[in-house]
Amino acid sequence: QTVTDLGSGNYQIVFRAVDDTLGAGVKDYTVYVSVDGGAYTAWKRRTTETSVVYEGKPSRKATFIVIACDNAGNVEASPAGVILPSYNPGINLGGVPTAPSLAPMPLPSAPVVEKPSVNPLFLQAEKGIPGAQSPTTPSSFGVVYEPFTAGGFARGLDQSGAGIGALTMAFAPDGKSVLVVGGAGRNSLYRFSLAGGVAATPLATLDVPIYDMIFDRQGNLWATMGGGPLVQIDPITGQIAARLSDGISLGMALHPTTGKIYLSTKNGVEIFDPTTRTFASYSTTRVHSLAFAPDGTLWATTWPEDGSVVKFDRVANAQVVFQFETPATGLAFGRTGTALENLLFIGHGSGGTLT
Repeated sequence: QTVTDLGSGNYQIVFRAVDDTLGAGVKDYTVYVSVDGGAYTAWKRRTTETSVVYEGKPSRKATFIVIACDNAGNVEASPAGVILPSYNPGINLGGVPTAPSLAPMPLPSAPVVEKPSVNPLFLQAEKGIPGAQSPTTPSSFGVVYEPFTAGGFARGLDQSGAGIGALTMAFAPDGKSVLVVGGAGRNSLYRFSLAGGVAATPLATLDVPIYDMIFDRQGNLWATMGGGPLVQIDPITGQIAARLSDGISLGMALHPTTGKIYLSTKNGVEIFDPTTRTFASYSTTRVHSLAFAPDGTLWATTWPEDGSVVKFDRVANAQVVFQFETPATGLAFGRTGTALENLLFIGHGSGGTLT
């Protein structure tokens, strides 16, 4: 393949594959794109074109990988060390019984809940009355609705590509400190007190980017790196203590009763047991972020497709609960016993908004 930078974030990709002499012949291609060093997503699926133009944004850099499939359903291997979304060859093998072409199945919608909200914070926010910003450390939100107020917490973290600042944070079990990841490589780990402040020298600069972090019940700190292993980080030194498995992608959530960690992976959602350090499959639905509701129900945002908010039923089937004009990325539930109880907060990365 050859890639030509056309300027203004646009690229032309020209590619061609040749099958073996006695092979089944090339059937189609899928073009994957990574923006600003992020995870690869399928941009053009199963196309028969050999020259395409990608229209991006002027401030963002894109890289591409093209994978070919033959008429027998054999898919070209991914480059070494690169994790790509699955390539569905969509092959009908014929014969008896007939095998239909595979197609992604849309997720069902969850039943509509007719109960009105009783949380006073939500009822007040629905009125759309502008709230207050901190006079000394204002937030980056253009508007905040009463009764909520907003203020900056940590400042001075170097940004990575596309102007992305702090990427994830974790509250230490001692209740006195907060670990925050940022930096040009999304791999600088900072420690702040609960008062926040200005970033100084990082606690550590790692050799991999960090996308999410969580403490388990034993006080061990775990992190995802956007497609590689699950890593254990020493919360005192900030150094990586262990690397487990592979294909662990983005979000993670701690089960409120079992203490097991639910992980977003290239294959869907998996369950990690910190005690035995073993993994088990949970769902094939691919997700970005994960969070447990107060009743123990697992919720997530879908990825890389449409950024819907889904919840999983008792047999781990995902159902769509909310869809937005700007894709949902992160989510978190208000803690039980606080004023935020029964509230769900949803972040929209591309829109710069919090619902």
